[in-house]
Amino acid sequence: MSTDRAPVAYPPPPPQQALPPGPRRKAWFSTRDLGPAAVILVVLAAAGALLGLWWQHISPRTKGFVYLPNAVIPEEKESFVATDGRFLLLTCSAGVIVAVAAWLRRSARGPATALALVAGGLLGALLTDFVGRVTGGGHDDGALNAVITLPIRVHARGLLLVEASIAAFVYAACALFAKRDDLGVVNEELAGADAAKLLEVSPAPGDAVDDWASRRIDVTLDREVDGPPNWIRAFAKTTGRYDQLPLEPPTISPGADGAMTYAFVVTDPPPDRPFEVLVQLRRPYVDARSLDEGGQWAFTVIEVDDAP
Repeated sequence: MSTDRAPVAYPPPPPQQALPPGPRRKAWFSTRDLGPAAVILVVLAAAGALLGLWWQHISPRTKGFVYLPNAVIPEEKESFVATDGRFLLLTCSAGVIVAVAAWLRRSARGPATALALVAGGLLGALLTDFVGRVTGGGHDDGALNAVITLPIRVHARGLLLVEASIAAFVYAACALFAKRDDLGVVNEELAGADAAKLLEVSPAPGDAVDDWASRRIDVTLDREVDGPPNWIRAFAKTTGRYDQLPLEPPTISPGADGAMTYAFVVTDPPPDRPFEVLVQLRRPYVDARSLDEGGQWAFTVIEVDDAP
């Protein structure tokens, strides 16, 4: 009897399937951000040139004694410190003001603006030094044993980096203390003309409601929004965290000029009193740029009746 075994035929492996493409990495900034960044760069450069004129006007002049060819002994060096100090104050002020102004423009918040502040701050400081030195008069040499007026310049060259550094620091501090992960950026494409515009909310932002018996959140828009009302979310903050509040389907009441008021009722408010209610309106369904932080508001509930 033969002990040889027939070869085992294994099933062929399944055909390899192509993996679905992964999500595209979102760019740090888009071409839409380049326009505001260029404006910041131009503003800082122009401010640097103007500050150069003002710097040379308020800075003290220093006399020097020419004792060898191309060798000058300054009469005193206190004016060097005073000149550098005035340069520091002017460039720091420019960096802080432009950084705060850039942060207040919500639609331009992001890395492109931060890079423009750094590049513009460095360019502005260089222009301040250059314009002040060229327009301030003075020269570095003269005839032997002559007393000359030295030109103004930044003697501590590291001060040229301060404007860019302070602008980046102020902008980063504003981003660090922003309440929203998206920095409250208002996307003009998402909140455009097709979105229903917010007219009024109730309770109003910052209100303290003594008796929230109705448990209602009213939102008045300039027109009716198509589809289910998934453009609103409400959260309650009681013990240091936000819990989402369940909302009943709204009742819709027409108003003047086609306006619509949506009345949402909270079905299960938290038992702890008082608590804060945070309401968010989502784009692109509702254009809520009239509210703080890009479409949300908060109010405080002191007491809620047991029955709505």
